[in-house]
Amino acid sequence: MDLIKQVKGFRMKRADKPISANAICLYYILLEYNNELYFTQWFTLPNSLLTGLTSLSLKSFQRARNELVQKEYIQYKNGKGNQSGSYSLVDLSVIFDQQSVQQLTNNMTNNMTNNMSNSWPSKRPHIYTIQDNTKQNKKEKGTRRSTPKE
Repeated sequence: MDLIKQVKGFRMKRADKPISANAICLYYILLEYNNELYFTQWFTLPNSLLTGLTSLSLKSFQRARNELVQKEYIQYKNGKGNQSGSYSLVDLSVIFDQQSVQQLTNNMTNNMTNNMSNSWPSKRPHIYTIQDNTKQNKKEKGTRRSTPKE
């Protein structure tokens, strides 16, 4: 697994399948640890370590982990008894094949266009208000525009 391609694939997948900030934080910590292990297929980390590193409560941490599993960013196996759970990062570098890149780009463009058209105001009253206030202030003060002398 290539770290840079994995990070880029993670960013691109988030555009298609958004995740919460807590899940993003957890993913980067798992990625960092797996990188230190030279990207083994499965690795084990205790919940206490992960909750400490993410500064999440146990419940928030579990929600973030479940979100990553459900949206296919990671795989997780429960530990038995007092053993820690095991993690496997889904290889997101495969997103870089040409077909996937094109499809994700189209999805991102469509999502951005839809979001902008829904939130973009049809009129910009604040511009007119500023101009009107300026004209009103000049009238109240009795000031006139001076014309340049030639």
